Parts: sequence; C-alpha cells; structure tokens
Amino acid sequence: MIGANVTNATPNVSVPANAGNIAYAEALSAAQTVQLSISPLSGSVQPAAVSLASATSSVQIVKPGPVILPRGVIPAAGPAPFPYDVSPGAYVSIYGTNLASSSQIASRPYPAQIGDVQVIVGTTLAQIVSVGSGQINFVYPVVAPGLTQLTVRNANGQHTVNVRVAPTTPSIFLLDANGAAAALNALSGVVVSTTAPLRTGDFLSLYLTGLGATSVRDTLEYATMVPVITIGGQSVPVTYAGRSPGFAGLDQINCQIPAGLTGNALPVVVTSNGRSSNTAFIAIQ
Repeated sequence: MIGANVTNATPNVSVPANAGNIAYAEALSAAQTVQLSISPLSGSVQPAAVSLASATSSVQIVKPGPVILPRGVIPAAGPAPFPYDVSPGAYVSIYGTNLASSSQIASRPYPAQIGDVQVIVGTTLAQIVSVGSGQINFVYPVVAPGLTQLTVRNANGQHTVNVRVAPTTPSIFLLDANGAAAALNALSGVVVSTTAPLRTGDFLSLYLTGLGATSVRDTLEYATMVPVITIGGQSVPVTYAGRSPGFAGLDQINCQIPAGLTGNALPVVVTSNGRSSNTAFIAIQ
C-alpha cells in the first residue's frame, strides 16, 4: 500500500480484508505522537489484527538517532590522509547522518552544546563550532595520544565510535579547489594570492590545524613540537608556530620569505613529529 505525503491533514487508506500492512515515512524534527484509527469500511469486517487496545491507538514515531560514518572523524582542513586520526586541540569534522535536526553555527567562545547536540570525548564535552544533519565541526579536547571514545548525542539518541589521537596531524586550510593556502601577508593582513603575492622579506602567516599540544608563553600558545615548513621544497625558518590567538582549534605558522623563491603556485608542506601535511600553494614574486 502506497500513500501520499501528508502535512496537517488526515489521510484515509483502505486495505483488503484479512491482510494489510501499514508503514510510515516521516519528516519530524523530534519524536512525536500520531493517532492511528482503524475501523471497518462496511459490513462486519473488524479492525485489523494489529494487537491494538482499541480501534484508536497512539503510535510513537521516533526520529532516527545520530550515526557516525566509518572513518567519519577527520581533521577539518585539507584532504584527510591515512590513517584518519586527529590530534589534541585540532579542528575536526564528524560526518554522518541525523547528527542534528537543523544547521547552526556558534560564535566564539565556542559552546559545549548547540541546540540538543553534544560531542563527548571520553568524559569531556568538546567545544562545538557548527552542526548540521550530515556534519559537525568541533575542537578536539586536549587529550593524551592513543585510542579515545567519541560520542555524538542529541535528543533522538547517541552514537559512539573509537578515534585514534596522534601527537600531531598537520593539515593546511585551503581557499579553493586548486589548493591555494589559507595564508596572509602577516604585516598587511592581505590574503596571499596571484594578484597579491608575497615578496622576498615579507612575513607569511599560514593557517592550519593539528599542531598538537601547546605551552603558554607571553599569552601565546606555542606548539610543543616545533614544525618544519617547506616552500618550493626549501626549508624556511619558523618565527612562530602555535594556536592562532583567540581561535580555538586554529593553528598558525609565521615565517619570513627568503630570497630565491618565486612562482605563482609554490608548494607548501608542514611536517611535525614526522607527520607531513597536505600540500597547499602560495604565490611569491
């Protein structure tokens, strides 16, 4: 039996005597109750044998709970490289279904709950940046490397998966499908591009996530494990590496552009604790 979509209306359906099935497909924002009335159309046919207390009974329609996809917890920046792990304090995405009933974006400081959605790592509530039905962005708590349990919980249920935490998982944020690095001229604040390239002597601010644990010095959160950055295959001295001030989950590397580097798409790679990032590109004249 196939019915029609119904909104704020009472549908009428009929089934053959002695047999019939009723199935529901719903689009509700939360668990709700509907009324199911069963009565004979004519003659002496009795209400269908569905073990109901009366001809009119309540049917509870429950919206499915959250489901996290396999390998669905990955760094939010750049392509996710094998082995799909994360690191302490990183900006991380969860992919799945029924993760949230609506899309919402939080403002800083990021809360531990958006709507009815929580992300729990072990026993710690994580800071959530945004939620949607298929994706949650959040800041992974600073935990010891190893296997951790992550739970997404909302009003309709919860789902727990194991997530491996590595000391570092450097991942560079990209501005477009061509791999342009999320980078600024540190002094002018202008986004680096082919129309606004860096020049010899300029300071680069590169934005990424996954530098791992930090230690505070002079109000700045320096990366405990100092990364190496290469531009065009050349190692460039790092002047700062750590959290971007005021932005949980966002890391920043500053360095000065040496002489001899030119090109509209020079590859940039960050390596920390033996882990290399995705490749991004910057323009230098």
